[in-house]
Amino acid sequence: MKTTKILSALLLVLTISTAANAYIIPGQGPGGGPIDNGRPPGYIPPNDGDRNNSRPPQYQPPRNDNNNGWGRGDDRGHGGGNHGGGWGPRPQPQSYYPPTQPYYPPQPAPYYPPTQPYYPPNPPPAPQYPQVVAIPVYVGRSVSNERIQLSSLANLAAYSGYRILAVTARTTPNSPSTTLVRLAVDENVIATQTNPGYQVNLMPVTTYLSSYSNLELWINGSTYIESIEVQLQR
Repeated sequence: MKTTKILSALLLVLTISTAANAYIIPGQGPGGGPIDNGRPPGYIPPNDGDRNNSRPPQYQPPRNDNNNGWGRGDDRGHGGGNHGGGWGPRPQPQSYYPPTQPYYPPQPAPYYPPTQPYYPPNPPPAPQYPQVVAIPVYVGRSVSNERIQLSSLANLAAYSGYRILAVTARTTPNSPSTTLVRLAVDENVIATQTNPGYQVNLMPVTTYLSSYSNLELWINGSTYIESIEVQLQR
């Protein structure tokens, strides 16, 4: 029984080997092409640097340069299956271009109107101080019971609108009797001083001059007057 099984296995192996050799034509390779030096077309010899010949021989189908770039293709070929068998265009390498970002035009710069140069404000006006005018009148003589016309001697018509601040005089007594000095505007007495001695100081109440005002200094008695000064304020 055991011997019969062994003989059957040997017979099966012999039958398969005979059937395989029946499709190989002498002088041709498995693909039907001529054998080059005993090697079928597309045969790649083992690497010469591989001393152990560990890489087995590889078979590649023959290249047909007359098919205009058509050869045994992959599953994209005409009539091929999942693993080839048809004819199709050779796959070409595809150039990779990274996707470009959309172009957005730059935003215009905001418009700012030109600014006006800065000019500092004008300084505040200086405080208005009263303008005081002192008008001297030279006399240089002894005066007795006399009226001195200050309006004409001091040209007071040019000072219309000014206020009379004071009238002073440098005097020297020359009489033992009483001497009375008065200041009058248009016959109206506005200041009086008795026995002035060496200095007359007459400061009237608020009185303004006009272009026709008549200012006089009345002397009742006798005194020597060197000079008179009329002080006005604007």
